[in-house]
Amino acid sequence: MTISCRSIKLRIITISFLLLCSSITLQAQTVAPTPKSLPPPSKETFSSGGNILTPWVVRDCSMEARGPYAKFSTRNTCPDLRSLADSASAERVALYSQTGEVKLFFDLLNGRQDYYEQVPELIAFANLFGPKLGLGPALRIVAESSHWYEVVQNEDTGETAFAPKGTVGPKHIGMWTQTTFDDWLRLKNPIYVSFDHPPLLEEPGGEPVSASHPNEFDYVWYIKLDKPDGEWMYVEQMPWGSKIKGWIKWRDGRKFFFSTPLTSYLDK
Repeated sequence: MTISCRSIKLRIITISFLLLCSSITLQAQTVAPTPKSLPPPSKETFSSGGNILTPWVVRDCSMEARGPYAKFSTRNTCPDLRSLADSASAERVALYSQTGEVKLFFDLLNGRQDYYEQVPELIAFANLFGPKLGLGPALRIVAESSHWYEVVQNEDTGETAFAPKGTVGPKHIGMWTQTTFDDWLRLKNPIYVSFDHPPLLEEPGGEPVSASHPNEFDYVWYIKLDKPDGEWMYVEQMPWGSKIKGWIKWRDGRKFFFSTPLTSYLDK
């Protein structure tokens, strides 16, 4: 069989092109893109926030509220990831400075070099599903503009950074999803509170509900918060149908008292 020089050259060119594409794909996964198409945060007007920002890949695409008080509808923000490279890139997210330059770039998968829990500059509000699973950081949104969220990057120092709305690079890098405290509390319903929890109260910080006795139940149905980022939740004690409702404090700042997806599971 005779192979012409022209055929060999074409094959060399083809192989070189494939290697170049592979290199570009790898770079897209490991280098944070700069969102040059967006105005930098310093050029935008921000209004106050109060929700939770999480990497989109952490959130279940079919996330649904559970229990008799399920009221929110699923907001499907998951993109169409057509390849393994797309999925791998989407597991890396970045935070940016006021000028729109990359500030932090980290990975959501444990075992990788830039795993987010090992980035000292990142002290998140919560570690989704706790340190044992570590599925991603939950960051408090303090303000937002047309193209950016301002989030607390370091809860110990109060330092903030900016996360873009939507995709800022190839292969879905940089995608974040705005969620609420209410979303996460409804995701795990009923909520385990243990038998040594305080009694339900008539109002936040108020008097105990007369019909509620702490040692009679260890689960509650979550109904609502006292405010969007509130530390008190209104619940009905188990079993459902008891009609015994009241307020109970579920967190104090970043200290969580009960098992929720924003914390490690504290189940018995």
